[in-house]
Amino acid sequence: MNPADSDDRALMRKVLWAASFVRWMIAVAFVAALVLALPEAMAASVQPWGGPAAPALRFETGDGRPVDPGRFAGKTVVLAFWAAWCEPCRKELPALERLARELKGRQQELVLVNLGDSPGAMEKALARAGVALPSLRVTAADLASNAWRVDALPAAVVVGADGQARWRLRGSIDGQGEPLRGLLAKLPGAQILADAESRRW
Repeated sequence: MNPADSDDRALMRKVLWAASFVRWMIAVAFVAALVLALPEAMAASVQPWGGPAAPALRFETGDGRPVDPGRFAGKTVVLAFWAAWCEPCRKELPALERLARELKGRQQELVLVNLGDSPGAMEKALARAGVALPSLRVTAADLASNAWRVDALPAAVVVGADGQARWRLRGSIDGQGEPLRGLLAKLPGAQILADAESRRW
């Protein structure tokens, strides 16, 4: 064998190895960039409700009993939509529960609203998340018609005390309850949020 041919083949192997290594490093960098961008991509975005009027606040308990709509009369209501199969939903449940506790007894209320899970699946997901806040369920009719215009999870809708939907949120709130906390501070009953924030510090 010609020594020159051997040297050429060795050089070619080194070039191919180097090219493969560069491609691998580019792939690793691309995946790392996606992972670093993921929390920001999943953060909640806020839009005005727009479109048709929101449906009535009709929901069911976990065992299928209708909820009296009078429970929400005169209140600003946050409807936090979730499902047991949705990992970001499960992760934000504790933050939602903390915010719900701060609002308790005031003219603002946060309600977990499950989309389509069986009662067993819903309760198991809440238990695994360590959340004691009960969840309501969307009625079959509203689920079928997507009356609340939920096209991704997690999602939330803020309904004013007048029964008119104000904002839609897509994505997860952070550990401090933002951006929901900021939206609620703009509406009647907001003093509880200021009080809770001052107690936090």
